[in-house]
Amino acid sequence: MKELSFKEYSNQILSQIRDTKNIVLATCANNHATTRLVGHLIQGNTILFSTGSGSYKVEQIRQNPQVAFFLDGLNIEAIASVYGHPDKLPAFRSEYETKYPEYVNAYGFNLDAVVVAANIQKVQIYNYESGAGKIIIDFIEERAYRIEL
Repeated sequence: MKELSFKEYSNQILSQIRDTKNIVLATCANNHATTRLVGHLIQGNTILFSTGSGSYKVEQIRQNPQVAFFLDGLNIEAIASVYGHPDKLPAFRSEYETKYPEYVNAYGFNLDAVVVAANIQKVQIYNYESGAGKIIIDFIEERAYRIEL
């Protein structure tokens, strides 16, 4: 195992998440896993998105808050929570409207809209630069390292 710079890797990952348009969200409940693309924002170490309170993803998150995201080789593990309507989070709403005007124009923020916040726990990246390996960025322990496979 080789220790790496947590600050360097976490900043790089958070920038990559911020700069992408959509991210794949995976949820699982009652032995049924599902994936879908979501428009998202990032604030600190938290991925945020808006959806309908009655959506299947919200139902699964309420049953099992452990979620995963996938983006360009980043396997992101997170713990999600469902919050209130986007109007209760003006900073989220404003930034979301700027990044996703097409979504807001098509769907708006219906009365049943909620914001989901997923706190990043760990990110894994398969890496083959010096042989088969996996880079792990642990946001809980603020540690980054590479293990050989």
